Amino acid sequence: MITTDQAFFDLLLPQGETFTPAQLGAALGRSDSYIRDQIDAGHLAAIRAAGRVPRDGERRKRDDANASYLIIRRDALLWLCEGYTQTPQDFQNRLQNVIDRLPKPMRLQLLAYLSRRVHA
Repeated sequence: MITTDQAFFDLLLPQGETFTPAQLGAALGRSDSYIRDQIDAGHLAAIRAAGRVPRDGERRKRDDANASYLIIRRDALLWLCEGYTQTPQDFQNRLQNVIDRLPKPMRLQLLAYLSRRVHA
């Protein structure tokens, strides 16, 4: 059974069952090196698709920096849920505060966009 938090985070992730660090980073507004660092630190599970596997406690060497990782959607969701300190309602409240501060022309553009999305 999917919890409310998991469903919320699922909307943030790109389509697909696996992601590269670049794809996940782009979806979350983070760099692929940040995602790789999370993998190397053991915070985010990933499958190493090529290259030498570092031993326990060993950091990725510079020449291994481009090793391919695949992140399974389920693991990305768990990582987001474990590290996220707000509830979906907190996020919605913060988003509403941002929208309230937008100039009226921008709010109207956003309203038009949301209307198209709701009726699509």
